[in-house]
Amino acid sequence: MTRALATLLLLASPVARAQTCADVWRAPLHALVGDGETPRYDALAREPARSAMRRAVACVETTDPATLRTDAERLAFWINAYNIRMVQNVLDAPRTTNVLDRRDAFFRTPYRMAGQNLTLDDVENGLLRRQSAALRRLAPTRLDARIHAGLFCGAVSCPPLQPAPFTPEAVNAQLDAATRAWVNSPRFARTSGRAAVFSSLLDWFGADFDAAGGGKAGDFFVRYLPPSSPFRARLAGRTAAQIKADTRTTFAYDWALARR
Repeated sequence: MTRALATLLLLASPVARAQTCADVWRAPLHALVGDGETPRYDALAREPARSAMRRAVACVETTDPATLRTDAERLAFWINAYNIRMVQNVLDAPRTTNVLDRRDAFFRTPYRMAGQNLTLDDVENGLLRRQSAALRRLAPTRLDARIHAGLFCGAVSCPPLQPAPFTPEAVNAQLDAATRAWVNSPRFARTSGRAAVFSSLLDWFGADFDAAGGGKAGDFFVRYLPPSSPFRARLAGRTAAQIKADTRTTFAYDWALARR
């Protein structure tokens, strides 16, 4: 086999195709967040970012799910797909100030993704969280609780968009970095007097974090906290239910749209 033929076969391989949407998403994502965390949606109103965003949406719509053969490929694709579609939802509703007010339009409206008609709730819960038997053929083979740090819901309290697209080669390290950044930010935990105020994601998805922490959600989070963190004692060795039952624990989530 000649080197030229080998190169052509590699470019035509499923792995190469699976990476396409990450590549296309890179330019509009950089325009949107740059080196920061809070989106600048107005940056996507100008060329060439506007056209790049359209290409990212089109890539998500037309990707053949059969090309996503490994867990890493599926994880990276579906997290990117969710985030691309969420950003497009905000662009399509420029007067939005509160994400929860647009819950049905943003999260419960079917969109074309990988040739399927799926809502964002389908992608998050049915597919990535493996709650739908019908969607498991498209999903990674196991639930990865770190998806909750990678999915961007558009709200102030949501873990922020990461500055680079998720890729199959780096998705494990990227999710670790995203989780560490989230867990060590006020979006995850802050103090209010003697109370610890945790993200409502810990409340809503406690079972996911329990599973990831060997039965104790607190141990999952402690992995990402430095020894000096005041929240280690509130979390270590505790299930999600035990954390919630602590009278010094509350949960909060700000659904205001995150934007610059």
